Amino acid sequence: MEDQFLLRRADIYDIKALSELVVYAVAGPCDDIPHPDVCSNQDGQLKALFIRRDHRNHGFGKQFMNLALPWLDEHYPGRLMWLTVWSGNFKAQKFYAYYDFNKVGEFDYPVGQWKDLEFIMKRQRPTL
Repeated sequence: MEDQFLLRRADIYDIKALSELVVYAVAGPCDDIPHPDVCSNQDGQLKALFIRRDHRNHGFGKQFMNLALPWLDEHYPGRLMWLTVWSGNFKAQKFYAYYDFNKVGEFDYPVGQWKDLEFIMKRQRPTL
């Protein structure tokens, strides 16, 4: 899985102190975002960040970003970073904006028999 970053419990917690999964996070090649600026499998993507509700607001999202963003920089040097977020998840949108992700589009994501409106967010590489 060299082309994909999977955040493990050991990356955040002392594994001895944790007997259950509370954080799930994945970053890797951008291959499924419907936006014309995406260079499929060349740009990086934050694919998933799920934190169990009773473990939120403890800094785990920040720890993930501090691990994942440098990993994406290393594996996709000079490339854009992408993510999608549900339009109703205002807290996550604010969180990603803190890391310089900006909304650049939207699409309908099928969930069973209905569709959720997802926002597409993009992060430019810092210029030196």
